[in-house]
Amino acid sequence: MGILEDSLITLENGDKIDVKELKLDDNIVLTCQIDGLNPKSVNKEAIGWSQINPIIEKKKAKVSKKWKENIDKYLVVNNNLKLSLDTIILFKDFEGETTWGYSKSLRKGYFLFTDIFEYEEIKSIKRVKGNVDAICLSVYSFSYYFVNGYLVHNTDLCGACGICWLWPAVTQPFGPHSFPGNYTAPPPYSNNLFLNTD
Repeated sequence: MGILEDSLITLENGDKIDVKELKLDDNIVLTCQIDGLNPKSVNKEAIGWSQINPIIEKKKAKVSKKWKENIDKYLVVNNNLKLSLDTIILFKDFEGETTWGYSKSLRKGYFLFTDIFEYEEIKSIKRVKGNVDAICLSVYSFSYYFVNGYLVHNTDLCGACGICWLWPAVTQPFGPHSFPGNYTAPPPYSNNLFLNTD
């Protein structure tokens, strides 16, 4: 899951920055508050939310997690946005309902929410095969950010490795992802999950 390395992230001031240049704790990312959705929503919670014409307001977010992952196929949407098939993205469907879903569920004719706070129609979707590096990003205190102008949801670190489902959901920091962001866990947890941003 994630976005390709040549992606641009929209900043609060409207500028765009290469995702590789973003550092942990940078408090400059454009995000938004979406009416009726918990701003700190996790992927499963976001996918369960939908609304007709939700009120969406501009906000600012801080980079909280960033790591690399290798993917073997990805989507190119509107010849602009390149992301893995399991990245969660905000879209408006044929019935006019705004919701979150996996990028692989996008269809031509759906609309994506943009960083100018308007919807843009999907005119092209292309699946591409090939091993490429993707960058996974999470921001705080809102769980979404704009990639090449389109709103996507935070990547869930525990959903990336396929190991964390073994660990119980507890309030204490256990599991392979309880270490600092620049820590590379021992096998089998590594696989380039952590990206040192220093």
